[in-house]
Amino acid sequence: MKTKGLVSLFSAALFFGTATLAMAGAYGEPEQPEELPPPPPVVQEAPAPMPPAMGPNYAALGPYLGAGALYAFENFDDDNYSPNYEDMISSISSGYDVGNSWGFNVRAGYRFHPNFSAELLYEDFFEFDVDPYGHVEAWDLMAQAKGYLSTGQVQPYASVGLGVARGEYKDSGFSVRETDFAMRFGGGLDVYITENLYAEVEGAYLLGTGDVDGADVVVVGLGLGYKFSTM
Repeated sequence: MKTKGLVSLFSAALFFGTATLAMAGAYGEPEQPEELPPPPPVVQEAPAPMPPAMGPNYAALGPYLGAGALYAFENFDDDNYSPNYEDMISSISSGYDVGNSWGFNVRAGYRFHPNFSAELLYEDFFEFDVDPYGHVEAWDLMAQAKGYLSTGQVQPYASVGLGVARGEYKDSGFSVRETDFAMRFGGGLDVYITENLYAEVEGAYLLGTGDVDGADVVVVGLGLGYKFSTM
């Protein structure tokens, strides 16, 4: 009996120990995962450089308009006038003085290249006084090509034009009027106040041909222009 009791006691102890180990495995600390390698360091990329700021484009392409005042110095050549100007010549060559004239101009053009433009120019000369009486009125209309020597804020240029010129001598109700081809050679300076608005100073020589041969003038002008930039 004593031996059977010891066996029972030993069996109970073994069962209790096995149950305790099982519970410890179920509710004990979890198994630690394998240690992972540290993540690579984050590399801060340098910011992309900012594009350079674009300044004003004073040579942008596009149409333009201009207007100004002018002063014309007569350079009439009595010996080269057409016979149709006999009445004018008789007055001028008889010792009368011919004065200079104020006037104005208007122009419309298109800048098709940073260094080149084409334009139409109209100039009106109020009157060249023939002292002591009479006067000469004149105008010209030119198709001109302009070449710019620089494209910055200050732009010197040269121009050449071909068109028509008209001169009319008036004296106490009597008049002689002639129209013929003429050429114009000039140069000047455009100074930009803003990217579109500019001031212009110009000098030119107007050379008459045919019926207005010899009715030459030297023109100086000052004006303003505005360019409608498209690119």
